Amino acid sequence: MSWWDIDNKRDVIGDRPADIIGDTLTSIALIRRREGRRLPTLQETADAVAVALARSPKAFSDDNGQTPSPRVVIALSSGAAIASRDEAVADEAMVTAFVQAFAAMSRAYVERWGRRPRHREALYTIKFVLRADPGAYVADAPDDGVTIQGVMADGATRTHPSLGRELSSTSIA
Repeated sequence: MSWWDIDNKRDVIGDRPADIIGDTLTSIALIRRREGRRLPTLQETADAVAVALARSPKAFSDDNGQTPSPRVVIALSSGAAIASRDEAVADEAMVTAFVQAFAAMSRAYVERWGRRPRHREALYTIKFVLRADPGAYVADAPDDGVTIQGVMADGATRTHPSLGRELSSTSIA
């Protein structure tokens, strides 16, 4: 199983975490199809990931003492951004699937690195998987050259054009 640095050389992602997230997104898609429902939207995905992060504090390392925001933003290359909403609107089955994925991802990091993943690594892995084949996982997959540029926790260090404000250090370019 290979692992590679992401842009800051401090964080890493790997095949196993990507497989875990890919399997989770595939499972959600298959269940939805079997139930005769459409694939989840990017909005529903952001909602579920945000709630799952909030419910999974023991799956992650400390991230320099920062608690992640309960809000997740999916940024598109077009400048559009999809921000998670209130916990009450999140699909509970999706939330449960992501909570389980984060626990499995944590085990993979502990086995390889002797530590739990940082939130940024989990969010980067989600971006990595969604960006590869968004149409397999979400109903409103970007097209016409638009790509998923990032999946990030809302906070305070990077400005995204459509939000007109800064995003946190857990953001992914």
